[in-house]
Amino acid sequence: MASSVYQLSAAVPAKSVQYLKWLGQTAETCGGARIPKAAIVRALLNVAMRLEIDVTEVTTEQQLEERIWGAIERRGGR
Repeated sequence: MASSVYQLSAAVPAKSVQYLKWLGQTAETCGGARIPKAAIVRALLNVAMRLEIDVTEVTTEQQLEERIWGAIERRGGR
């Protein structure tokens, strides 16, 4: 069964886009294949969905980042 695919846009800082490009290109130069920016973002979202992030009373992006790090730490860094 095919899942639905949605296209979305997000405003991100230029530094973040540069990082995504670098990450994709580095994979290629280290013996793998170039990874598209969209594939990297999808992979990050897939990982986030497995982290059980507590968003109770989160009101800022900074608080959300802290909760994400907390979820990573609870899983033992992986």
